[in-house]
Amino acid sequence: MLEQLKEELITCASEISLHDYLEPEHCHLIEPFDVSGHYYKLLIAYCKLKQPKRIIEVGFREGWSARCMSVAVPDAKIASYDLTMQHLNYDPKYDNVIHDTVGPDFAWCELSYDNADFVFIDAEHDGTLEQKILKRILATNFQGYVFWDDIRFNTPMSDFWKQITLPKIEVEEFATKKRDGSSMGFGVTYHEG
Repeated sequence: MLEQLKEELITCASEISLHDYLEPEHCHLIEPFDVSGHYYKLLIAYCKLKQPKRIIEVGFREGWSARCMSVAVPDAKIASYDLTMQHLNYDPKYDNVIHDTVGPDFAWCELSYDNADFVFIDAEHDGTLEQKILKRILATNFQGYVFWDDIRFNTPMSDFWKQITLPKIEVEEFATKKRDGSSMGFGVTYHEG
């Protein structure tokens, strides 16, 4: 199932132009991170292929990934969270996106994992927060895919990814690249609820 999803994602993502989903100034800012193979394309591809209606994103930052998903599935409800208000700077024209802070304990939330269709995690990259998020997801009836960005960002993230026993796969073709050309990794897990 994951191999088939990976093939579908790569095929669909290869045909996507980020310029159709992001403002031109945003595309310009991420071009140094390899726009041709950027993980935003995987998010868009997944949204186009699976049409999720309820999305949870942890790691809002400036809202670019939420914006991509919002444009790809405008009728979806997207609950996007960050740990602090520092990064919550978002264009209100994307009114299907709820964004807020959750604090370090994730005292939640407009959408819960129980009723989400899709989850995207691009959070602290310390392995500890990601482990807390995974534990929360596993304690629910969530059924579906979770996308994890930067699974090889550092040793704690690599260790976190290695210890996951759920069905999982890496999608290197669209992972963010470090300045030395190595991949920060992009992973997908499947949860049966």
